[in-house]
Amino acid sequence: MSYRVRYIIMVGLLAVVHLANSQKVALRLTVNKLKQASGAIVVSIFNQENTFPIDGKEYKKLSFAVRALSTTCLIKGLEQGDYAIAVFHDQNNDGICNLGLIGAQDRPA
Repeated sequence: MSYRVRYIIMVGLLAVVHLANSQKVALRLTVNKLKQASGAIVVSIFNQENTFPIDGKEYKKLSFAVRALSTTCLIKGLEQGDYAIAVFHDQNNDGICNLGLIGAQDRPA
C-alpha cells in the first residue's frame, strides 16, 4: 500500500458511524500497523457534515497514548447519530497533523 493511500486512510478516515440505539454508547476504534510505539492517536469526531474536517469544529477531539504498534481507542458517551471521524498518529505529541509539501503526513503513520 502506498504512503499516500495509508495517509488517506489514517488522516482522512471518513467513517460514517451509525449508532443503533437511543442511549449513549461507546465506539471502539483500533489503529493497526503504526511505525513506532510512541506519541498519540488523535481522533476528531464530527457530527455535522459542513464541519468535516475543519480543526476546531469537532464535536469531540480526543487523544490516546500510543504504547504499541496497534492502539485501541474507546470513545464513550456518544449519542445516536451519524459521525465522520478523522484519525492521525501524532508522533511528536504537538496536537497537530504535521503535513509535508505534498499534503502527506511528515512522519510515517
